[in-house]
Amino acid sequence: MSIKHLLQLTFILALGLTTSACAHSHRSHTHVHTVKTVAVAPVGAVKVVHRGKKYWVHDGVVYRKKKNTYHVVTAPVGMHVTVLPKGHSTKVIKGKTYYVAGGNYWQYNVKKKRYVVVKVPV
Repeated sequence: MSIKHLLQLTFILALGLTTSACAHSHRSHTHVHTVKTVAVAPVGAVKVVHRGKKYWVHDGVVYRKKKNTYHVVTAPVGMHVTVLPKGHSTKVIKGKTYYVAGGNYWQYNVKKKRYVVVKVPV
């Protein structure tokens, strides 16, 4: 193992970052999800309450606290974020612009000056 990889692994372990994968099927397709957890919310994460549930958002990534860890979750439809995740893509579907990352779709709301999580367009 190289020094670079050893340092990266040490950093990840120090943060308490873990990942696991699960696969499940829907009627027409199969999903494989990677679940990421961290011991503490990232520095600078903003707490957002959406429909009575607490979320923490950092760089467009959404977390929920479960017991003593924070889990990366799919953003709920209707949630507002001010910053999109790094590496997002832009798609135009039926003349509407969507921003996509991690299975989440956002549209920019000019009045609120925020990105709103929307249902996957069909």
